[in-house]
Amino acid sequence: TRGCSGGEKKRLSLACHLVSNPKVIFLDEPTSGLDSYQALNVVQALKRLCEKRRTIVVCSIHQPRQKIVDLFDDVTVLSSGKLMYHGSMDNLEGHFENKLGQKCPRGHNILEFVIDLISVDASTPETMLESEKLIAEVAKHASRKNGAENSFGGGDTADAILPPAEKTEGAVEEQTKSNNNKNPIQEFLGQFPLLFHRAFKQVVRDKTTNRIRLTANLNSALVFGSIFWKLKMDPASMQNRFGLLQVSTINAAMAALMKTLTAFTKEKTIVTRERANNSYGILPFFVAKIFAELPVSALFPLAFGCVVYPMTRLQPTVPKFLKFSSAIIMESFCASAMGLAISSVAPSTEAAIAMGPGIMVLFIVFGGYYVNVETVPLCFRWINKCSLIREGFQCLCCNEFAGLKFTPGPTGEKALENLGFDAENGYKQGMHGLGNTLGYLWLLTLYLLENNEPTFAVMKANNGNEELTGMN
Repeated sequence: TRGCSGGEKKRLSLACHLVSNPKVIFLDEPTSGLDSYQALNVVQALKRLCEKRRTIVVCSIHQPRQKIVDLFDDVTVLSSGKLMYHGSMDNLEGHFENKLGQKCPRGHNILEFVIDLISVDASTPETMLESEKLIAEVAKHASRKNGAENSFGGGDTADAILPPAEKTEGAVEEQTKSNNNKNPIQEFLGQFPLLFHRAFKQVVRDKTTNRIRLTANLNSALVFGSIFWKLKMDPASMQNRFGLLQVSTINAAMAALMKTLTAFTKEKTIVTRERANNSYGILPFFVAKIFAELPVSALFPLAFGCVVYPMTRLQPTVPKFLKFSSAIIMESFCASAMGLAISSVAPSTEAAIAMGPGIMVLFIVFGGYYVNVETVPLCFRWINKCSLIREGFQCLCCNEFAGLKFTPGPTGEKALENLGFDAENGYKQGMHGLGNTLGYLWLLTLYLLENNEPTFAVMKANNGNEELTGMN
């Protein structure tokens, strides 16, 4: 909504709630902050909903122009918490003229006249007392009118302004049947293009974040490239290569994780509100988000690889570089998916940022470089099997060390064997592991979002003297 004026934001908010085609709409001052022309357009749109879609619209409004007044079917006037009038808009002027002797001047806006009439004039004690007496008299006549004509029983304000129970119940039942009769495939195909378009525009428009991510990846690449500048083929460079590949894996994972933790936790608040309005399903939203963000997210680890690879003089062949870049990108995707899963259950951004690095530290410890898995207690060895750091590190190491010969020293295959990696099939196994991890984390995120669907109290109709009760 950046760049939108106050009026545009108000109309956009109203439009977002109308996407789900609700049967009952409650609006708080929908015309406030709009010019007279736009206010009329909004009320005319609501009027069309009532006429064409049988929608019940209940709204509060202040100082409406005459053209807006003419669009209302019923009106409820309140003053000092008391009911002044409730009934047909056509009978409002006659009620005040015949019952109270207050005639609206010709050509005067009837609602403005009534509001002036029932407002408290606090300029002096005498005028305040006179206004309060008039309000009490109007409230008394309103109570009699509602008791005699509308049979609401005693003029209770809440009962008077509530629509008949059978009318609202019918609307809710109709809405429920409409939701149940939706075809899931058609619903997905209808929602996905719109959600994808919105998600992609959101990613492209966030130029500041994209520039920061690109700068951070390039700076990391320059720092690592300077530290591990033009690695040689002696035994000392073997350890340096392992170190470079390990920090490259960690850098790609942490950059993607922290960005997702900070962004998606905030976005989840908007998604929760829109899902509460039944605007769309969680599956088309999640799939659209993934398809929109993956191409852009792949550019940042790719930029990192394009700088650090030639600076460190890793194996200078196109296939090796493509495998290196593919592994770094997959590692970034897995870390981002992990951030989505954590953000799905985290109550706030602060909580997500506290949880994410703590989990990632465990994966780093069991990343294949710092500890020998065979020496740790059995209760911790399972972490090595699901560590996305280990899988990414394995891909990079197998890609780099396969075919190397250190002089003097062992071959690259022997160095991989010391770490427990298969020189021939290690890269494929690592990419397969990353793919499985990515798919699992996506499914886990989808499950968590689906089961964290917002729930609200369901109000029962007021029958007789029964009280309104809520159910989860």
